[in-house]
Amino acid sequence: MSYNKKKKGEIKMFYLDNESMDVLNALVSECETLSDGHLTLMKFTTNYRASFSTPTSREDIEKMSVGYTKEEAILGAIYWTLKEAPEEKRDKSMI
Repeated sequence: MSYNKKKKGEIKMFYLDNESMDVLNALVSECETLSDGHLTLMKFTTNYRASFSTPTSREDIEKMSVGYTKEEAILGAIYWTLKEAPEEKRDKSMI
């Protein structure tokens, strides 16, 4: 991912490379299958959190998958969502 640097006050434009788009498309596909399209990714000072739900409280945020990188957080969310998903929605190759 990269972005064009602009002058102060101008909007920065972000561009995803092909590899980033592949990962993003795979993630969106999982969201559609597992959670009707819901995905939350949060960045904090020391970690990332991810979930296939919409947090509405601090307790919900604490329950989210956590990782030092966004990839770790997302993979954890996929793992736990698949592990808890009904049998017909599971892709056992990912567990």
